[in-house]
Amino acid sequence: TEFDKCSLRWTQELQSRGIPYRFVAYAEIEDGELDRTPAKTLILPQSAAISDREAEAIRRFAKRGGTVVGDDFTGLMDEHCALRAKPVLRDVIVRELKLGPKDTDGISPYVLYGRDGAEGRYWGFTRDEQSGEGVARRTIRLEKPAYVYDLRAKKSLGKVGEFTVALAAAQAKFFAALPYEVGDVSVSAGNAAAGAEVKVAVKVGVPTTAKACHPVLVEVYDPSGKRSRLYSGVCDAKGGTGELAFRTALNDPRGTWRLVATDYITGKTASVSFLLGE
Repeated sequence: TEFDKCSLRWTQELQSRGIPYRFVAYAEIEDGELDRTPAKTLILPQSAAISDREAEAIRRFAKRGGTVVGDDFTGLMDEHCALRAKPVLRDVIVRELKLGPKDTDGISPYVLYGRDGAEGRYWGFTRDEQSGEGVARRTIRLEKPAYVYDLRAKKSLGKVGEFTVALAAAQAKFFAALPYEVGDVSVSAGNAAAGAEVKVAVKVGVPTTAKACHPVLVEVYDPSGKRSRLYSGVCDAKGGTGELAFRTALNDPRGTWRLVATDYITGKTASVSFLLGE
């Protein structure tokens, strides 16, 4: 189904970037799971059927600072799949904010992070599978000049007042607009004994007063060079610093381990080694 395809595209994108996620059922939302979760973003891919109790819980999540990503299908029906006179949640979904709705070019814009007036903003753009051949282009004009980065291409577009999005059918691109230029990244960690916790410190060249979310992927490799999915993760280096910690197992291989930190915005990397001993 289209719902399955849309959900698959989202999970593939999150997995490709090492961003942890989990699925949440409608019953969990009604039961208050969003009030308890530390998650900051709720993605609703083609979630057309939403009950009043779900909508109320999602509103609470958004009110306490959570980001809700939706699309044209969100909240069109109630839990019985009866079409609503007016879709719910359109006032809390962060999408199409001053970027314009989907046009004849088939391009749909979404604000993934940062509401109006926010210091930093992250955008996603998708183009319908049935939108035709060739490449469609759309110019995005910013409220004021900012440093814009193409997140997939790991490319800086410089400090600009507008930028152009070019998409083929079924393609997606992601951009960040920040009021400052992003510098280098560094990572450090101390030696540890097997079974002990390893603390990783990440630094990114941004102002210490920066308030925008700044994700950094930290990948952990054992002495054989194998990546550890269990220990790898994402930290938020808001204000230029971030931390990640993981506890090693008693039977982990001894020797020199390696950490690689990759800034999601610029693609800049840094690495460091630490010794895991007895």
